[in-house]
Amino acid sequence: MFKRTNSIIILFLVLLFTGTTEAQEVTIDSLSLSISNARTYALENNYKMKNVRQDVLAAEKKVWETTAIGLPQVSGKIDYNNNLIVGTMPLTTIDGSGNEQTIFIQMGSPHSTSASLTVSQLIFDGSYIVGLQSAAVYKQISELAEFKSETLIDEAVTSAYAGAIMNDEIVKILKGNVETLEENLRETTAYYENGLSEEQNVQQLQILVSSTKNLLFSAERDRETAYQMLKYTIGMDVNAPIKLENGIEFLLLNNLDESLKEQGFEVEDNIDFEIENNKVKSQELLAKLEKSKYLPSLNAFYNTKQDAFSNDFSFLSSDQDWFGAQVVGVSMNIPIFNSGSKHVKVQQAKIELEKAKTTQQETSQKLILDFQNAKNIYLSSINQYYTAKENMELSKDIREKEAIKYFEGMSTSLDLSNAEVQMFDTQKSYVQSIFALIQSKAAIDRYLKVRPKE
Repeated sequence: MFKRTNSIIILFLVLLFTGTTEAQEVTIDSLSLSISNARTYALENNYKMKNVRQDVLAAEKKVWETTAIGLPQVSGKIDYNNNLIVGTMPLTTIDGSGNEQTIFIQMGSPHSTSASLTVSQLIFDGSYIVGLQSAAVYKQISELAEFKSETLIDEAVTSAYAGAIMNDEIVKILKGNVETLEENLRETTAYYENGLSEEQNVQQLQILVSSTKNLLFSAERDRETAYQMLKYTIGMDVNAPIKLENGIEFLLLNNLDESLKEQGFEVEDNIDFEIENNKVKSQELLAKLEKSKYLPSLNAFYNTKQDAFSNDFSFLSSDQDWFGAQVVGVSMNIPIFNSGSKHVKVQQAKIELEKAKTTQQETSQKLILDFQNAKNIYLSSINQYYTAKENMELSKDIREKEAIKYFEGMSTSLDLSNAEVQMFDTQKSYVQSIFALIQSKAAIDRYLKVRPKE
């Protein structure tokens, strides 16, 4: 009876999960976990959050990498040559009598070495300036993604925790129902053996007991899966034992808030809007980058060099002669003509910028609609909860009255079975209504969660 519903819940949790600031470390003492600690533990240990935090660290390194391009660059170089055969070239001279004379001389020495040091400094480059701005935006993108992941994980943990508690309640209800039905069966069997009841009544109750036990077996398996899903969501070993501190009434009280009916929504504070806004900034910088390529770039450099030559490898000797040279200069690269390719790239960047602005506007309107829809779902779930609660109380009363009539011989076992089934259904609906209420409240919280401003 509950199998399909629980399977849908498990599927929902999987899909939700498959969509920050560093959390305070939480340890699970005595295998007991509250929903608050579950959220905190997940922010520290959830597998996705671990990777997201690594992305933030990588973004910080990327900022420094870009910054370092504009800082002084120093490089050194050492060369050693062993000329196995020294090159020979002819040299023609004229003696005092006017006669030409050709001699052959070796150019160079068998061994030579050279050591140089170069220092360069970027003075101006428009692309570098834009690159610095882009690196900061890139870092902000990773921080926004981190906060977005936090909101999704908070929602996933809430749903997973509530799902485990819901399955606990279903198992508890079914165990109670099995006990009651087995007691009814024992009494009916005693009546039948004393000739006060028909065999059909015994058989009807046997069918109901057997069916309820099957439901209990399935519910216990679903509960095990729900607990494993919770442990997976928070980043815990799925086979580790765990005990949940907060029960269904606690979760209900912490999520039942009818004052949200008047809750407003500032779309500019929403993380999804911030992400789109950051995309607009990124496109603006890309447009600036293409424009900056029209500007010249200017670099300064200094180079010092020492050379040594020898017929033997004597470069480590203090008597070795070294010959030095130094140069300092400035280099300017001036773009002159590129057949219009730069202009086309600037226009393309402007088009992408307009598209990003349009997407931002669309996101703004969609967020407003989605929040209103989430609020409507939440308010409806509150009404459904009250209705389910009332129906459960009524069905319990009906079942008790039907049991009295049955044992007084005023109704049949079929009537009692129908009352039992009706009560099971309303109990299930009551628990599910609480779960739906918690889920819809978690969705509201996701829209309202605001990233702390620096």
